Amino acid sequence: MKVGLFVAKASCYAQAKEGRNRMTDVFDDFANRHWEKKQQLERLQTDTPAEWFAVKSFAEDLAKNGKGIEGYQFEWVADDYAPRLVLGAVAAIFLQREKGGKVDRRVQFDRKPLGPNQEWVVEKSPFQVVEWSLVPMINGDNIGWMIAEVNAELNKQVKFSSSDLAGRIGIRLAEFLLAYNKHYEKWSAV
Repeated sequence: MKVGLFVAKASCYAQAKEGRNRMTDVFDDFANRHWEKKQQLERLQTDTPAEWFAVKSFAEDLAKNGKGIEGYQFEWVADDYAPRLVLGAVAAIFLQREKGGKVDRRVQFDRKPLGPNQEWVVEKSPFQVVEWSLVPMINGDNIGWMIAEVNAELNKQVKFSSSDLAGRIGIRLAEFLLAYNKHYEKWSAV
């Protein structure tokens, strides 16, 4: 009888020890995930401004390298508040604002802003403004970008490097220009 009691107690102690080990492992996993997330957030805060600058620089390279479509060439307009990539009558405007300690970065596709003493023949654009909300993410060893609206449309997470994002911006702007020109191709000056 004593042997059976001893085996039962030993079995209980072994199960308790195994349970403690699992509990410790589960907590350690949680603590490690928490630490990694904290490290990623700190890295995003420190590295994202440089990556945002890189996105704009890569977009500017489209203009510097003479890229364009159907006789239109990209132009870069450096502006402290809203730098933009222009193609014909349309533009991709790079916007950043800080609100409540968070930084919001967007690219807005619209008609290009007019200069002084200029006005549009048709005041209201026939096209809706398209805005991409850019979300910085850790992408391997680098900072990558997600376009919230594109991810929602595709129903999956797609990450872009800064250079790929600038290329996507150029493509979207070219598509916008082609649609814009098609809309106005049958119009003539009176």
